[in-house]
Amino acid sequence: ALPISGSIDVAAVERAAKLIRKYVEPSTHDRLLAAGDSLGRALTTIEGDNVRLESVTGPLHTALTALRDIGKVALDEIKSPSTDDPDVAAAKKRAKAELGDVHSVAADLLTADERSVVWVSNDRFAAIHHAPLSVADYLKGTLLERSTVVMTSATLAVAGNMDATAAAMGFAGTDKDRTWA
Repeated sequence: ALPISGSIDVAAVERAAKLIRKYVEPSTHDRLLAAGDSLGRALTTIEGDNVRLESVTGPLHTALTALRDIGKVALDEIKSPSTDDPDVAAAKKRAKAELGDVHSVAADLLTADERSVVWVSNDRFAAIHHAPLSVADYLKGTLLERSTVVMTSATLAVAGNMDATAAAMGFAGTDKDRTWA
């Protein structure tokens, strides 16, 4: 399943670059760091804390595109032959995971639409974040269609009706379609 939300900042890019350094071409490593620097510069142009973005444009779009694209190149360069020492194989796996997070969050931010919220926080470190406005589709696709689910809360029903909560949580239909205990 895809992550429901994500964040990226310069520190995340630098962590990924440090981990992949031994396993990719030097130019790929340098391009990843340069894309991280571009992200940092773009984020510092946004004033205020927790600023919602209607769309990702300009230098921020350019930086995220570079992170997505160079992330894909670097992921392809990291080879995991079966002859790797177990410690090397584990290090490569960790490097790929960190880099995969940077790559996927950049890609998700570039494809965010009206069903998502994108914002920049500038509290301690500047970062860009995304999250869905509703988790209904995510829950329906990842949990509710595969498992029996028991939800408890004092506030699941509103005015004696569960329809609003059921819809927000990804259940289809109305109270008439199911039995609530």
